[in-house]
Amino acid sequence: MTPEALILIVDDQPENLQMLSTTLREAAYQVAAANSGQTALRIFAKRLPDLVLCDVVMPDMDGYEVCLRLKALPQGQDIPLIFLTAKTDSQAILKGFESGAVDYVTKPFNTGELLARVRTQLELKQARQTILESASRLEELLRQKDSMLKLAAEELKSPLQNVFNQVSDLVRRSSSLSAEAMSSGLQAMQQQLGQILGRVDQLLGV
Repeated sequence: MTPEALILIVDDQPENLQMLSTTLREAAYQVAAANSGQTALRIFAKRLPDLVLCDVVMPDMDGYEVCLRLKALPQGQDIPLIFLTAKTDSQAILKGFESGAVDYVTKPFNTGELLARVRTQLELKQARQTILESASRLEELLRQKDSMLKLAAEELKSPLQNVFNQVSDLVRRSSSLSAEAMSSGLQAMQQQLGQILGRVDQLLGV
């Protein structure tokens, strides 16, 4: 995912919104800010962001509820949400993952770590999108009447499934892997996807 991605920050503390907005804009991301869960929901109704950074403890609607409401929306399942929290006990962390979050960063956070985790989740989102597009193009091949095209498409299913499994594994382990390990895994998947897409384009005569 390119740095033009839109990131929504949800935090009831103005100083946190200001600090995070500045940090993300300096990294060339687009930024939207919400000082409450209700404001975040209104933003979701207008445009879904590419990623959400959400405080856990907020009045009226906490971060867990914001995450649940996001995941209940059409296309909301594909939006990664990272919790920003001072809570480090295992029960709070588990509740965050159960509500649909993909990662968490503890307060006070390290700017470099935060940006690395944001970049990793955006890249994973892009990888999943690329896989979906690849699958759609393979289905197009399978609808062709030409038996050779169908056979070629069937042969491409296995490597595509392999990449999908790798993405799923990285998502599952994202909170425990270093940025270097995540980057290495993503680069390997991007290379595999490039080969698959190249073969698909060749078969389609693009």
